[in-house]
Amino acid sequence: MWAGSYIIIINMSKKQLHYYSRRVHVINPWFILLLCLISGSISVYSLRQNNLQMVKLRDKVIRADEQNSDTELEMRNLRQFVYKHMNTNLASGSSPIKPPLQLKNEYDRLVAVQKLRLAEEKTRLSAEALAKCQYLPGETFAGGPRIPCIQSYIADHSSSNMPIDSSLYKFDFLSPAWSPDLAGWSLLIAVLLFIVFIIRLALHRLLKSELEAA
Repeated sequence: MWAGSYIIIINMSKKQLHYYSRRVHVINPWFILLLCLISGSISVYSLRQNNLQMVKLRDKVIRADEQNSDTELEMRNLRQFVYKHMNTNLASGSSPIKPPLQLKNEYDRLVAVQKLRLAEEKTRLSAEALAKCQYLPGETFAGGPRIPCIQSYIADHSSSNMPIDSSLYKFDFLSPAWSPDLAGWSLLIAVLLFIVFIIRLALHRLLKSELEAA
C-alpha cells in the first residue's frame, strides 16, 4: 500500500504535487492528535469506571453471601456486567486468590446443614435399629447377632453421604478484550485517530521531499 502510494506521488508533476500538498495541509495533524488524546482520556476514565462498578457489584455478592441473602441475583448482575464491559476481571492484587470470587459462607452453611442432618439421621436410625434388633436371641446384647443386625440396619437405611462440591461455589468471570461501550468506542476512535495522525505526517514529509526534488 505504501509502496503504491509512493510510486503515484513520484510520478506526479510539480503542479500536482503543490495541489495535493495544499490539500494535505488543510488537515491539521495537531488537531487530530488533540482529538486522539481526548478520546484516549475518555477511554481511560471509562475503563476505570467499569472496574469500579465491577468492584461494587462484587462487594454486593460478598455481602449477600455473608448475610445469607439472595446471592443468585447479585451474582447474575455481576456476571452480566463483567461479560459486557472491558477491564472488569475479578482478580486483583499481586497475589490474587483463584478463583477470585468464592461463596465461602454459603458453602460453610450447606456443610453445617448436611452434618446436622446426618447426625440426626444417625440418631434416628440407631434408635430404630435397637428397637428392631434387641429381641434377637443371644447370651448378651454384645455377644449375639444383635450388633451385626444394628450395623446392617443403619448401613441399609442411611442416605448417601456425598460431600458438597466446593467448586460449585467458586467463580471467575473474564471480561472481553473489547466491548461496545463508552470505553470500547472511545478507545477504538483514539486508535483510528492516531493512525490518521501518522498517515498525515508521513504524507506531508513525502510530498515535501518530492517538491524539493522536483
